Amino acid sequence: MNPSSLHISNTTTMSETPASHRMPVELLLEVAKWMDNQTLSRLSRTCTSFKDEFRDQLRKRAIEYAVPTLNPSYWRHELVNAVRQSQGRSDEISASTRSALARVYSDEIWEGLRPEWEAFLPRQPLYDAICWGHYLTVDRLLRGGGVEVANGQNFWDEPMLHIAVELGRVEAVRLLLQHGADPNIEDKAQMRALDIRVPRCAHAATYRLLVDAGGVSSSLHMFGMDMLNLKGGACLLLDVIENARGTGRYEPRWWVILVSAIRGEHRDFLEEIFDHRPELLQLWRESLASPKVTLFDVAVKLARFQIAALLVRKGVRLHDAPADYWFIDSKIRRIHVPYREVWKALFTRAPVVLLDALLERPELRDYKFKDAIREAAMRLNGLSSSAHTTKFVDRI
Repeated sequence: MNPSSLHISNTTTMSETPASHRMPVELLLEVAKWMDNQTLSRLSRTCTSFKDEFRDQLRKRAIEYAVPTLNPSYWRHELVNAVRQSQGRSDEISASTRSALARVYSDEIWEGLRPEWEAFLPRQPLYDAICWGHYLTVDRLLRGGGVEVANGQNFWDEPMLHIAVELGRVEAVRLLLQHGADPNIEDKAQMRALDIRVPRCAHAATYRLLVDAGGVSSSLHMFGMDMLNLKGGACLLLDVIENARGTGRYEPRWWVILVSAIRGEHRDFLEEIFDHRPELLQLWRESLASPKVTLFDVAVKLARFQIAALLVRKGVRLHDAPADYWFIDSKIRRIHVPYREVWKALFTRAPVVLLDALLERPELRDYKFKDAIREAAMRLNGLSSSAHTTKFVDRI
């Protein structure tokens, strides 16, 4: 027989081996248990049919490798060794001591011993990669383990997403969310990613990723306070409020947030808020001194006159002044001030910028005595003190 024909015959026979004569799937999976990760991965890439059979095994291996967990048997062994090393002892430790040490993991003492026991913990590749900013490794681990790895936790039950946020690792946050990390996952203290204070350099980018992924803070009010001095913070707050629709959460305490913004002179935040939510300009509160205190009143009282001018230009409501709000001009004419806000600006010696903003309002466009009011403002601003000025200030 020709050798070449023999070769062809053998090849044909191997390719036509009946399926019943091939290695059963159960046996393949059993063999896979004894392969190391590298061998299993290579075998899966070599043979397409193996890849299909080993898919679950590979994912399980990837998860166990990226975010390994600790079981009681680990602690019974490792904690005993840790005590031996710390005390320089090599003798056998009693069974009762072993049992007590094993319970440390689930005890409150565990958190306090974190620095001491950290050296004895096995490594978590995903945790290490996030901490060191090795984003290529983060991406590979997430591709292998998927959403289970993305929502993994370290040995102190801290979600990997929280760790990335706290460290300001913006790219790690992006990768975790891209691979299915829950932006609203809570740690054991019921904190969410948006509740964590982010390093300043990564503030806006980190929050934007979380908000775009549907993140909601556990306290809309506290989140709003954190957004005051952040560029684009007002839009982030409004987007989080939108994400929270239908969750049963109420809107934040707007009065407190806006007063804080006025006090801190966070002009950008206020402009963004009022551009998107103009109705907030009309907020007011009662006080012991006045039945109605507006945001304008707060700005004037705090001497935040530039902010008061902003409120006026954005459309804060002007309130009619009583009939006794008048003064005598240089021509001995009695000039009635039509609005309480104009009166306050005039007799608290506010800068001209505030009075100009008020006099430009449509309500005062045809007011006949604008020049008299400007003249009175210049005269009052030029006086250090006078009985006349004091009289009007007392009436505010």
